[in-house]
Amino acid sequence: MSDFDQPISNVTVQVKGTDRKVKTDSEGNFNIKAQTGDVLVYTYAGRESTASVVNTTTNTLLVTMPLGVKNLDEVIL
Repeated sequence: MSDFDQPISNVTVQVKGTDRKVKTDSEGNFNIKAQTGDVLVYTYAGRESTASVVNTTTNTLLVTMPLGVKNLDEVIL
């Protein structure tokens, strides 16, 4: 996971349609059991959710997560 070339830790990575999910480590790395054709969904507070499809050559992914400013309609303290 990357934020302008910096890793993002604690991003939730989930295989869409399942309960399989993990968090990224301090370097933005993760390992998850997925099959070819599965969709990985990446979520993190304050960022837009992102997804990618697993293919047979997927060993390393570079995923960026844009700031999700449009998702912040209201702040409750």
